[in-house]
Amino acid sequence: MIIVVSGCNRCPFLNEGETPECNVSTPPKRPLFAETLAVERPSWCPLKKEKIIVQEK
Repeated sequence: MIIVVSGCNRCPFLNEGETPECNVSTPPKRPLFAETLAVERPSWCPLKKEKIIVQEK
């Protein structure tokens, strides 16, 4: 199955914990807010101009 990721909630670089954090941001471990997770990538996302395709096996 191939999943096209368009928001933070399905991004493979999302670090879920007490506070969700982005693992590829600058500065590292930048916190994400609940309203950002479901909509689209934030303006500071280094992958905003990229399409991320995650393949599940």
